[in-house]
Amino acid sequence: MKTIIQFNSIESFATQRLVAKKLKASDLDQFMVMHTNPEVMKTLGGIRTKEEIRANLAGNLKQWQDNGVGLWMFYLIPAQEWIGRGGLRKVEVDGKTETEGKSVSANSAGMNQRDELH
Repeated sequence: MKTIIQFNSIESFATQRLVAKKLKASDLDQFMVMHTNPEVMKTLGGIRTKEEIRANLAGNLKQWQDNGVGLWMFYLIPAQEWIGRGGLRKVEVDGKTETEGKSVSANSAGMNQRDELH
């Protein structure tokens, strides 16, 4: 198990190898890369259109506003290479509101850090 070594605020935190930054609207380009990658999206419902990606980002930003939880973007230290996203969000399951934890690796570098993303 990896340990968070720095927790500045809900805005960001870090482990020895990763820094996490709260999702923001300017992360759209990275969302586009991830959601149009066939390898990443093969188990997540397939490649999404630009409109679907924008709606997905907006929905995830709304999670922060409505619920105080949401996604972070993960970057390798020290290069600041973006490797994926993960976090918490509220979802409806069988008519009940549940908190879901989820992470997605955006590339092979992210796949190499899966133990830390999960």
